[in-house]
Order: sequence, then structure tokens, then C-alpha cells
Amino acid sequence: PEVKAVRRSPEDAKIYGAEWRLEAPFPPVDVCRFRCKLRDETTGRPLIDPETRQERFEAEESWFTLDNRRLYCLQKAAVKLLPERCTVDAVAEIRKERRMREIRKFRTLDNGKSIEVGSVVDGVPFETWSWRAASENKAGGKGSSGSKGKAGGKS
Repeated sequence: PEVKAVRRSPEDAKIYGAEWRLEAPFPPVDVCRFRCKLRDETTGRPLIDPETRQERFEAEESWFTLDNRRLYCLQKAAVKLLPERCTVDAVAEIRKERRMREIRKFRTLDNGKSIEVGSVVDGVPFETWSWRAASENKAGGKGSSGSKGKAGGKS
């Protein structure tokens, strides 16, 4: 089963600010707000503040999901609808302590602008995906594959 795009009524489109709603054959993505650690894009090592010698974090919290495979499926469907907007169901996790174990494992080299999708268990090689790069490729007539562009993914 694939992600299905459902056109909204004009009234709903006005309320939601989007012409489309995506329906997925899997549960909604979980999203949570936190400040991600800033990292060197080449080495992946945390950036250190030269004055305090402490690790640096984003200035403000952002919305992130740890559901990369679901995010990937939803973003692939959304890119096909561009330039029109779409929405998707999500579950906002407000109690960070419930996700702290996963958040500690969260790593992004580009502030969540791209996600890594693959599986060590299933032997699927990891691929970098970015809806921004895919949308630029689409606009340029090159299809919709991309590599850099927000995840582990930032919403």
C-alpha cells in the first residue's frame, strides 16, 4: 500500500492551509521538540563553544521525528504534489523523558535537513534523502531523487 493524497474541500483547504491531506498505510509519525546538538558536517563530531568548552546546541527547539522511514514515505508523496501544500497526521510527544533514550541516539549533520533511510537488519544500504533537494530536482525536470536538503528528520 502506498501513501494516498486526498484533495481537501475548499473550506478545509482554507482551515488547514493545504490543498491535500496525505493518508498513510501506517500509524502517524511521532514528533517532539528539542534542541539538537550542532555537529561538524564533515566529521560528525559535536561543535564545541570556544569560550565555555561546552557542546553547542540549536538556539531554539525545533520539531523532529525519529521515524525516518515513515517520514521518507510521506515526503516522497508530498514532493509529487508540489507546489501545492499538504498535511499529514502526526502525534506530538510533549513528555521528552519518554523519548530520551532515542533522542540521545539522534544524530544529524545538517540540523535535520536530510534523513538517512535504510536498515542494517534487513541489509538495505543507507541512502540520504532530502525533500528540498528532491523538489529542486523536480522543478529542474530531473525527477525526484535527492541527497541533501530537515529529519532524523525535522518537520
